[in-house]
This record gives sequence, structure tokens and C-alpha cells, in this order.
Amino acid sequence: MWTIKARVTFKAELRHYTNARGDRKVFSFDLLDSDGGEIRATCFNAVADQFYNVIEAGKVYLISRGSIKPAQKNFNHLRNDQELTLDVASIIQPFLDDNDLITSQTFNYRPISEIESLENNSIVDVIGVVTSIRPTTSIMRKNGTEVQKRTLQLKDMSGRSVELTLWGNFCIVEGQRLQTICHAGEFPVLATKAVRLNDFNGKSVETIATSQLYVEVDFTVHADTGSHLHNMELDKCS
Repeated sequence: MWTIKARVTFKAELRHYTNARGDRKVFSFDLLDSDGGEIRATCFNAVADQFYNVIEAGKVYLISRGSIKPAQKNFNHLRNDQELTLDVASIIQPFLDDNDLITSQTFNYRPISEIESLENNSIVDVIGVVTSIRPTTSIMRKNGTEVQKRTLQLKDMSGRSVELTLWGNFCIVEGQRLQTICHAGEFPVLATKAVRLNDFNGKSVETIATSQLYVEVDFTVHADTGSHLHNMELDKCS
């Protein structure tokens, strides 16, 4: 029986859907171990009910039993070719003696100057200074639902900038915080985990359901990148 000790870095919402077998439910969460390895765990139906309220982002757990399967790369952006599917026999125990040997998150930053050479729909991590941000607007999707949208410009040490589009709740939470900082005349550093590259009107990036945004990040977590960004010569944030 295998057991892993890992920190939950992301927990998805419980999602309901219907297929040929009837009404179903699913949620997943991402795990990070002390060696920097990441893997996604997924729970379906009764197992989702069993563990959804147990799992909390940021906490460390001992997890054992379950199936190890090839990762579904259409849905799983982590740098691991395998993923876990938990079952009713799986065991999840909180690890209470959390001694910070496992960091809160891991990043694989790509310089903005490299983005133009990447394939459309690539999932990347980017860190930079927010040099401008627009107010939130509402747009109507093709399916008739309304969604919130906000765009900002992100510049990094490569000297290049890229437009980042925030969708949905990212506009209200992180987007509003960034706007407040910018309107105070400061340049917030923004770290992004798992944003998607698109080529609509040129190369840009956008949030997806599994994206994570870190505003004014802890430089001890992000090595020298954040401190160098704060020392960049910039005009007033707008």
C-alpha cells in the first residue's frame, strides 16, 4: 500500500454533471510534496461526498490507497504524467505536525518574451508587474450566460508585456485588489499559476478554472524574481 505526504495547493469546486449513467459529481485537488513533485487527485460521486469537506487548500495530508492512472492532459496541466483516482477504500488523514518542509506552492515561470513562441492553449506560470488595469465589464457568452471580464498588462524582467484577461470571480477578488493598488500609484507584483495562452488579437493569457493568482507575493517563496521586479523603472501605474 502506498502513502504520500503532500500539501493541497488547489481544491476545485464540487461539480455536478450528467452522462449515460445518470447524475454524477466530481471534484479534484492538486498535491505538492517535499521534493516539489505535483500530482492531481480526483474523487467521483460517493467518494466526492466522502472527502470534499475533509480536504482544505493549504493543509498537509497523508493519503493512501487509490488508483494511479495516466494523466488526462486535456484537463490536467500539472507536470506529471500520472494522476490519482481515490475510492471508498482510500484514506486521507490530516498531518498535524506541519513543519513547513513542503512549500505552499511551486511555480515554473516562463519569461513573457518566450510566450510568442509557445503553442496556443499552452498552460504557463507567469510573474510580473501590473502596469495598467481596466475596470470590470460584463460580456454575454454564446450560450447566453453573462460573465465578468477584466484585463491588465503584465511586464516582467525580459522587458516584454502581455495582456492578462481575468474571468469571473478573479475580476472581483484579485482584480479589485490590483486596481486599488494601482490607483494608489503603486506597481503590484502578480504571480500567476496555470494561465492559458491564446492568440486572439495576438498572444495573450487568460485565467481558467484552475488558475491561481498571488497579489504582492511573498518574495521568500518566489526567490529573487519578485524583488527584482519591484526595482524595475516604471511610469505610474494606470
